Amino acid sequence: MRPAPSILLLALAASSPVLGQVPVARPPASEVHVTEDKAFLYESPDAESAVLRRLFRGEILIVTGELASADEVRWLRVQLGPAGLGYVRADKVGNPGEHPVERWKPAFVLRDERPLGVATRLGGEVPGLALQVRYQPFSRLGLSADIGFTEGYLSTGFPSQFGVKGPHLGLAVFSCPVLHNLSPLIELGISSDSFSDGLSTLQLYNVHGAAGVEWMFDWGGFAQLALTYVHSIGEQVIFSYANARQGKLETGSFELLHLKDSGAYEQLRVGLTLGYAF
Repeated sequence: MRPAPSILLLALAASSPVLGQVPVARPPASEVHVTEDKAFLYESPDAESAVLRRLFRGEILIVTGELASADEVRWLRVQLGPAGLGYVRADKVGNPGEHPVERWKPAFVLRDERPLGVATRLGGEVPGLALQVRYQPFSRLGLSADIGFTEGYLSTGFPSQFGVKGPHLGLAVFSCPVLHNLSPLIELGISSDSFSDGLSTLQLYNVHGAAGVEWMFDWGGFAQLALTYVHSIGEQVIFSYANARQGKLETGSFELLHLKDSGAYEQLRVGLTLGYAF
């Protein structure tokens, strides 16, 4: 004698972990992987039950059963490790091959790929034009050195008797804290400059700080635009031997340098750097 259909349904419901949920036929011990970023392993097939842990995209789960709730939400009873038994919503997982799997790739940091660079710098801590060489051994930190390679006039926009005599030399530490093509730029360094009025030469030893931006192109070219503050920490006047023998020990006024009464040199200049990294 066959049992009545109503008695069979009640028996199935009573055997479910939660009243009102009916087991769904599923091949035993099948594998699924998590396909959603916001997926959780629950203690029972109910979103109001305790959360055992968060599940991460790509994790493999062993399915040991499947349930359908009264509101047609499908739940899977899954095994995660030796003691990780719980329930997950079926729409948060998928069978292997149903969803594209993205392979992890390390982040591409352009400045790491091109640590060595050469550039031309105009302005900034340089009172003229200079050649710069830089090396960036770390992702966000590097060293640079520049040397003035031509004689020229002070960056006032007009020729004057105060020309750059002798090389400009500079050393600096710079940082590009953002790992994208466009990054803020911070630079701290030291430099020396020589200025002459024909009778004497003023030698300046400076410190400088700069803040600006740098854009590095994917093909290796880079451009910097920065505002630089230069302040001298040592000043020295040099006379030629011939003038000294003749008693010509007059120092120039060096008006265009705008020296302070103490002899200190102070400037705020915009600098442009164009170069290539490889």
